[in-house]
Amino acid sequence: MYLHFKALGYQVHVGQSRNLEIDFVLERADERIYAQVCYLLSEESTIERDYRGLESIRDNFPKMVISMDDVCFGTRNGIQHRLAWNVLNEPEPSF
Repeated sequence: MYLHFKALGYQVHVGQSRNLEIDFVLERADERIYAQVCYLLSEESTIERDYRGLESIRDNFPKMVISMDDVCFGTRNGIQHRLAWNVLNEPEPSF
């Protein structure tokens, strides 16, 4: 994911919100996207860990959790769940 976002021209940083790590903060011009990346959202503890950091961010920039699950889990509190293969095949992130 890191290399994909770099190839799209984003500056990629690790972020932190209220002592919770944000995997990627993507910035390009006036654009900002927050992304958490995990293998699978198969356990409740994984789901809570990956969404909690993004839910603590109080701005209106797009937020997404990216995983290799076979099914998309939709949106939770405005945070989109995205399938890794779809993200990698898009020329630009879509929200």
